[in-house]
Amino acid sequence: DQILASASQRLLELSISEKNAGEQQDNRRNKRSRRDGKVTITPCARGILAPPMQVKLRDLSATGIGVTHTERLEPGTQFVIQLPQADKSIKTLLYTVRRCDTFGGLSSIGAELSSVLRPETAQRQTVADAA
Repeated sequence: DQILASASQRLLELSISEKNAGEQQDNRRNKRSRRDGKVTITPCARGILAPPMQVKLRDLSATGIGVTHTERLEPGTQFVIQLPQADKSIKTLLYTVRRCDTFGGLSSIGAELSSVLRPETAQRQTVADAA
C-alpha cells in the first residue's frame, strides 16, 4: 500500500509539473517552500466547523498552502489550521481553496490565506459553537 501511495503521489506531482511546464509565468505573489509532513485542517462553511482531517503538506508560502488528500475540497471551500506558538498560544489561519486537481485518487489542493483569526475571535467562535 505504501509503495502504491508513493507511486500515485509521484505521478500526481509529475502530471502537475508537466501541465505547469507549458505555462511561462508563475502567478504566485510569494515564493513557496517545499515542505513534507502532515497537517490537520478543519473544513468550515458559514462558520460551522466540520470534522478535522489530516492532509499531506506539500508546500507553503506567506500567502498560501499546497496539500494532498484522498478527498476533494472544491474551490471556494474554506478550512482552518491551528498552529501552536512558542508562547503556548495557538495561531488560527483561515484558508480558501483556489484549485483542486484530482488524479489517480489523490487531490492536489492549493489554498490562499484569507485571514489570521485573532485569539478572542477564535475563542468566541468556539464558545458560540458549544452553546
